[in-house]
Amino acid sequence: MRAREEIERFKSTGWQSVLENSRQSYTLTDKETFNNAMDILDEAAEAISKEIIEDSETMHKLIKEIAAIIDIDLSMESESLSHFSAQLMFYIYDINHTVEREEKITKALELAKYIEHEVIHGHDLVVNDKQTELSVLLTNFALLATKLSADETLPLIEKTRELGSYKRIGLDNMRALSRTVITGTIDVSAAESRIPESLRIKLSRNGLDPSVVPPLCKEVYEDLQLTSSEIETLKENEKMACLDVRNLVTKTRAEIVQIIETNYNQAMNLAFKVADENLLKSPGDVKQFLGEIATIMGNGIVEGDWKRTHDSEKFKVYTRVKDLELQLEDFSRQFLNRLESVKKIKDPKKKENAAIELAAWCEYRVNLTDHFLADGCGKTSALMANFVFMAAKIPPKSMPAMDRRNYFNFDVVPTTNIVINKKEHSNLAIRELTTRRNKEWERWLRHYKSSFFPQDYRTITCDNAWSVPSVTLGQHLETLGTKTKDEDRYVIPEDANFTNLHHCLRGGYEVAELASAIGAPDIQKLITYPMTRLNLFHTIVYAETELKTDTDEDIVEKVRDVYRTLKSSHVYGVKFNKWLSEKQEEFITESKIFAESASRGMGEYRDQYAEVLNTIKQRYKSGEYILGNHTRYITKKIPESELEDDLITRYGKENLIPNAKHPEEIIIRDPEQAIEEIAKRIIADRAYQNMCNEFFTQEVEPLISDAVDECGFERLEIPEPDDRVTFMMAGAPACGKGSAVATVASMAEEHLDIEWDNTVKVNTDTHRLMISHSTITGERSEFSGTLNNHEAGLLTDLAYSRLQKKVDKGVGPHILIDGVNMSKERMELGMANSGKLLLTVVTVPPEISVERAFSRGQGDGRFVPTSYNLSKHRQVSKNFFKDLEAAMGKNAEIILFDTNVPKGVTPKRIMTADLGRRSITIYDKKLFSEFLAKANIDVTATRSKDLYMLPQDKIDESYHEKLEEMGFLKIRYEEDVPSIKKGTQFTIFKDSGKQKDNHPEPHLGDDEEHRRRRHK
Repeated sequence: MRAREEIERFKSTGWQSVLENSRQSYTLTDKETFNNAMDILDEAAEAISKEIIEDSETMHKLIKEIAAIIDIDLSMESESLSHFSAQLMFYIYDINHTVEREEKITKALELAKYIEHEVIHGHDLVVNDKQTELSVLLTNFALLATKLSADETLPLIEKTRELGSYKRIGLDNMRALSRTVITGTIDVSAAESRIPESLRIKLSRNGLDPSVVPPLCKEVYEDLQLTSSEIETLKENEKMACLDVRNLVTKTRAEIVQIIETNYNQAMNLAFKVADENLLKSPGDVKQFLGEIATIMGNGIVEGDWKRTHDSEKFKVYTRVKDLELQLEDFSRQFLNRLESVKKIKDPKKKENAAIELAAWCEYRVNLTDHFLADGCGKTSALMANFVFMAAKIPPKSMPAMDRRNYFNFDVVPTTNIVINKKEHSNLAIRELTTRRNKEWERWLRHYKSSFFPQDYRTITCDNAWSVPSVTLGQHLETLGTKTKDEDRYVIPEDANFTNLHHCLRGGYEVAELASAIGAPDIQKLITYPMTRLNLFHTIVYAETELKTDTDEDIVEKVRDVYRTLKSSHVYGVKFNKWLSEKQEEFITESKIFAESASRGMGEYRDQYAEVLNTIKQRYKSGEYILGNHTRYITKKIPESELEDDLITRYGKENLIPNAKHPEEIIIRDPEQAIEEIAKRIIADRAYQNMCNEFFTQEVEPLISDAVDECGFERLEIPEPDDRVTFMMAGAPACGKGSAVATVASMAEEHLDIEWDNTVKVNTDTHRLMISHSTITGERSEFSGTLNNHEAGLLTDLAYSRLQKKVDKGVGPHILIDGVNMSKERMELGMANSGKLLLTVVTVPPEISVERAFSRGQGDGRFVPTSYNLSKHRQVSKNFFKDLEAAMGKNAEIILFDTNVPKGVTPKRIMTADLGRRSITIYDKKLFSEFLAKANIDVTATRSKDLYMLPQDKIDESYHEKLEEMGFLKIRYEEDVPSIKKGTQFTIFKDSGKQKDNHPEPHLGDDEEHRRRRHK
């Protein structure tokens, strides 16, 4: 019989294992119950070791009894549980009858892994940590039943726990990376597939894309009523040939998820074994290992050999099949050598960096370039990247966290083949392709490294234009509460906050919880504001869309005056702000009532509640959402103001472990109740937002209008719909839009008789001035643009929404749209209801823009993240023709300016076009080519010499053919003749509106005179 001290070691180690390896430990029992279960298992283990218990039926009953003690719903069917019980008995018997000690320990480790896999991953249990608890209990029991000592067996629990941690990290990566796991379908939307005509018709009838192979799952194909001949046609398709179509169409989404995740866990068991036992000794071992992983991952999904057998017509970057075997051998050799080099590094930080680089290389080769596998390259490459850290002996707790949401950035996907066939290219072409291939790898590596977070803001120096940082709201919320290896790490300065989180009615930790629960891609939609903040927003939007204004300072002053007037006013005898506060409390109360009714299946929000609750439950069950993650594992203290709404505080008070000192020891008995509470909070917020929107439109806006009148500000004069002009500015940051606006303003007054103060000016940067302050965004101004961007953008959206309504009613004003992209929605706003769109695009070399932005930021604090700046240069040029095509044949004109000119000099005209007349004139072919070539920019560049991979990438001379394809009837090339007067640069705009008397146009004369009389 084992000594009591040894039993206590098992208990202590087991409970610690549960706490450390559980993701959602609020679903656990308490330590006392765990120990009671261990006592029962200890007696049973003693009986088995003495061979008093030998039958699997007794084992079956014992497992059910333990499951009941820890309150777990053991949904294993009786037959499955009987098989598991029999296997458990066989393992224990085999170990106890093995003579060699080392062999006994090896078998004991396999037993521990078997239990972990079967209990946690082998069945469709609801994903929570009671599975972890049951797994640890049964592992302890099984090891107690062997005749091995605690010193021999307890380290096995450590190894099993480490494997579980690696699995969890890898599964998180795979879920974030692959839509297959998230949706439970096989995604072949990128296939170069031939869709049968009969299936095309069915897809169209069901609202699906007829040119894309639909997800391969039972639900879809039952809806489509797929025939056997259609299945056979798909089966014969080149891309589909490797997929087990007949099997997949019989499986539901949930069943496919189960297949994929079961495959993943089996593959991870193999990977852990190979890493732990250092089994990769030769390139042949690497090749065999990759094949085994791919085969396991494709079980039930892929039919036939694991290697790819066809060349992709769509993704020509993939290595051709004829070269694949040699590349596989090259990969295997290099992977082994690189891995051995990583293992030899002693310094932990240097080893981590080397492991990240090898993981990046592995994913680059397996998935993005060579694409070795018939299917599942993304999932397999993610697992191989995870294997690198296991093989390098980097513990799970020390592994860097990766933000896989940014993994597939198509701006960094390679286009050059790894294999360059010398017989197919000249020596010059080979040199160029080699350079491009190497630079594409360097670009991918920079991108891959940038995907790891959290990055401590204190390590960011921002001492040059190419290092201005970027951090997303999602990253900030994730690092608010998740466990990290560095408890003192912040992605934004400690004295700073996002302005929307600062003003939100809910605290940052609570917003993080809601965003994580619902998987919200747009977190701004979860932000609820106090009435006073909403009043500021609506005052800004009303003032800038109703009042005459000259400059940014003018609109800021007018908003301030109107806002102050409102604050000092009375409504129904009550001070304005007090009235707002009373309404706020009323709406909050009513919104909670709406949410409560919805949770009971009543009221207008019942369907939304059901949808939200189902979403949260699915995310919780799949493990994508970890309930309480942002409050349970916090490394930074929750503010006192947020404790009342904290899920753990609310649902954990009764269930604290006696004398608990750490957050991970707080237990929630019923997570279902907490999930329902989250759903109700989301619905309550929606109801509150809807009530506020209606309230401000119907009750507050008239009061803002009265305040405007009280201030005596002049309102805009509204033109006739067909006289209305929208001036749209587009171009990357720091490209000189401000200078171009001055030129456009001059043109509007000299040629279109439009007074510039009678034009609405919507500018996100102006919004920043009115909603942000360093007391919120902190002293380090290089972060401010990121921290106030959400609210500034929200105001821009609200302004355009209000303008759209005015335009639709025929009372739209002249508008200046000052933005970055040539947004289709904004362009349509300008052309709606007979309006005229005059679009001005500005450009400078990207390196000049980056330097300008940095210099400006040093002066006024308006820093622009370098990566954002470069991405916008690329985006504007890449989408230029597509955006123009959307307005082709409509009442729109465009001019493209080069603003890389000395201060005070008129920007240089590059191109003008009348899209309605399908006429275009190019004045500077070289500058136009350079502008279009910015679509080739490397957005990860950290210095100017890295912007383009090759010199020829700086020029794109293919535009003439594109212009013809777009339907331009007149394509002219002229030399631009600079003029002393700014306005005369805009000769193409002379027919745009009504001319002054010194520029008469006979066919517009009567209209012009009519307009003059109306304004008098």
